[in-house]
Order: sequence, then structure tokens, then C-alpha cells
Amino acid sequence: MENKISPPNHLESPESAFYAQMISEYGIADSGGLALLLAACESAARARKCRERIDADGELSESGKVHQLMNAERDNRKAFVSTINSMGLDIETTTASVGRPVASPAVRRVR
Repeated sequence: MENKISPPNHLESPESAFYAQMISEYGIADSGGLALLLAACESAARARKCRERIDADGELSESGKVHQLMNAERDNRKAFVSTINSMGLDIETTTASVGRPVASPAVRRVR
């Protein structure tokens, strides 16, 4: 019997859909992977909310200053991408295998 993992209730629709999609595509079921995926989704939600506010207010104030949420949006986008990369989810899935994809040494970036 397959264990269905549902997205946490506090995630909004875009992040909830992403969470479910990643579990389905990559077969994430371990507690560490789920915690990292949740952290990535929370960062994505913060970045999205910052972007929505910036879009509503404008990127620049009347005095020409950059919106105060621009840095928060950037930082949360970076956190999202970094977490996804650290989980190895930045590599396209294949239909022939189940679980997280294994990158060849030539594909992995050296940091």
C-alpha cells in the first residue's frame, strides 16, 4: 500500500501544488527530504508574496528608492534555488527510474 504524503496545510495553492508534484516525480518520502522540500516551498511562498507586494506598490518609490521587499524577494528566491539544487531536484527526471535522480560526476557542479 502506497503512503500518500499530503502537502502541509499552511502552504498556499502554488506551493502546495509544487510540493505534491515534487513528491510524485521524485518519490521523496524520507524525513530529511520532506523537511528540505518544505523549506524550499516556504521560501518560494515568501518570494511570491514579496513579488506580489512589489508589483502592487511599484519597484521604486516616488523618491527613486528601491522597494524595501526587493532584497527579501531575492534572498528567498536564492534560498529556494539553493535548496532545490542541494536536493538534486534541479536535474530532469526520467520515466525509467523512480526516486531522486542520480547525477553523474560530470553533471554535478563543483563548489
